Amino acid sequence: MMIWLDHNGSIQPAGGVVATTTIDGIEFNVWYGNNGGTVSYVAVKPVDSVTSLDLGPFAADAVNRHYLPSTDYLIDVEAGFEPWVGGQGLTVHNFNVTVASNDGTSGGGGGSGGGSGSGGGGGSPGTGDLKVPFRINAGGGASGSGANAWLADTDYSGGATDDQAAGKTISGTSIPAIYQDERYGTSFSYKLPVANGLYQLQLDFGEIYPNCLKPGCRVFNVAVNGVPWLSNFDISSRVGPYTALTESQTVKVTDGEIAIDFTGVVGSAQVAGIEVTAATGQ
Repeated sequence: MMIWLDHNGSIQPAGGVVATTTIDGIEFNVWYGNNGGTVSYVAVKPVDSVTSLDLGPFAADAVNRHYLPSTDYLIDVEAGFEPWVGGQGLTVHNFNVTVASNDGTSGGGGGSGGGSGSGGGGGSPGTGDLKVPFRINAGGGASGSGANAWLADTDYSGGATDDQAAGKTISGTSIPAIYQDERYGTSFSYKLPVANGLYQLQLDFGEIYPNCLKPGCRVFNVAVNGVPWLSNFDISSRVGPYTALTESQTVKVTDGEIAIDFTGVVGSAQVAGIEVTAATGQ
């Protein structure tokens, strides 16, 4: 997450403007990009000075927009100026950060010279239950609206993202953009907060890594709520590369979440989309 208090010229954050919001009396344009899911808050009017900036409302806003997962926590704060042309540019000499956790305890950190500091403890606010039905664009940003809406990647832990297939044709689907990016890794998970009940869970897969377009190159396991589901799953052996593949099952939730664990057997695990609806009759 980045906060831009001022900027000049053509330099801008990754992605595009998705919303405008007011935080602590300052109006910000909200930018979101697919380069790892960066959300940026850019002040509409330049802010010349700030003596105390509460980062909590920014994090809460990003979580509410599903641009940050509710399970993320603060590990580092940096302050500075970038980029500039000619000369040394501006310098941050020092700054202090205080982090308060939900139980009222606090820790502090500071930065100097390079301008980075880490806070002690704390975490991001939770989103509460996701509203069913919902669809998550794993590894990508929000898109569509209404019945065709996809949430930006959210509520994950671990893994990395890419859009290896951007602009490529994906067979077997009417929504190719969802399969053109992905979350992948040898071990990563999603913990989706939902009310207790019975749900239909669908996972969307597509092999898009150029160096792994043949059977046996990517094999992985998927477990849901601690129960093995897909074992030695090989997308390319099932449908070939650049082709959509879906798997679904009914999930009973009794502890307020759908936990999905991905583990690589050969190479990395992968997922392109996650879709959750109420089970038939619910």
